[in-house]
Amino acid sequence: MPCFFFFRRFVTAVILVMGATDRAPAYLQFAIIVSLSAIHLFYVAKEEPYVMRRMSKYVASMELIYFTLAISLFVFTDATGDVDFKLRFGIVCLVLLCLFILSNFLMAVYFATKGRPQLKILDKRSKEFRKSEDARR
Repeated sequence: MPCFFFFRRFVTAVILVMGATDRAPAYLQFAIIVSLSAIHLFYVAKEEPYVMRRMSKYVASMELIYFTLAISLFVFTDATGDVDFKLRFGIVCLVLLCLFILSNFLMAVYFATKGRPQLKILDKRSKEFRKSEDARR
């Protein structure tokens, strides 16, 4: 997971820099960013790599918002010349961005209110539950 995290950031940075120098067309940039996001979304949804199921769902929902935002931003390239369509998707992008920021803020508040000791206890319970769940299978 950490390897893919840094690989994804590196590839995204390289492809965006290449696009800034006219070496990569916009559709290639979005195709790579969207496909890397989809790979990560499918991985998180299938494997649930985090101990707490709630955390896996949170990360999957954040990735889904990021994925949808990346697809929505494709409209602002030369894909369409319809200004009204671009304005509508501008509103969609602003709503998605606000949702992204709000959900991050709410999770930060959740972690701050729970406190480190309580989160460790919840983590232990989740590990025990997953072990018993795996043993039942």
